[in-house]
Amino acid sequence: MQRCNECGSIDLGKECAERTGECLWVCGECGSIWRDGEDLAGSASAETNSYAPPPGGAGLAEFTPVPVPPHGRSAYPKAVRAIAELVSTGFYDPFMLGMPAAEAAALTGHEAEEGWTSEEGPVRVRAAAGQVAEIAIEPPGGPVPMPGDLPPGADLSLVNVPLAEEAVGKAGGSCEKTGEFMGKVRLDFRTPDTAGELHFVRYRLIRAHVRPAG
Repeated sequence: MQRCNECGSIDLGKECAERTGECLWVCGECGSIWRDGEDLAGSASAETNSYAPPPGGAGLAEFTPVPVPPHGRSAYPKAVRAIAELVSTGFYDPFMLGMPAAEAAALTGHEAEEGWTSEEGPVRVRAAAGQVAEIAIEPPGGPVPMPGDLPPGADLSLVNVPLAEEAVGKAGGSCEKTGEFMGKVRLDFRTPDTAGELHFVRYRLIRAHVRPAG
């Protein structure tokens, strides 16, 4: 499944017609349709209630869903869990607020001195009093690469604003949209233990920042 560019639902699946070999991408929520090969990030070219097949093409009833492989289903729940952990405890994969700066240095591959780590990267930490005081994450568009032999972190590239708001709510906190420009939304949040900002462009999370709530 993929996220629908029209309604934002994670219900965009591929369907193919055996007779003609045609394939469509169809949103089960809003009925938007893209023909295979069209840009799924662009506007839909048809809808289920008005779909007209090309000459000799298959009717909509001939299309059947293509099964989604396990790896194609796992990214979204994993991303939601990562957001929930991030906003409730300040924890992201092997990084956690309050962990010793020396341990963070070993994970990031460079010194975590009193201030932000010197190297820009997908995961940055700020140390204070010898501990990790803030975490900033800027996903490069896929699973965040981790140094050494650590597995990639959770994929945060396709989490939408409502899901992030839900995760904040489950963590016992509150949030508000504090800016929107050219498709970018910033969501400021506060929970009993942590506070921070989440930045989105449409449905892609491009930056997360978390710090103690005090």
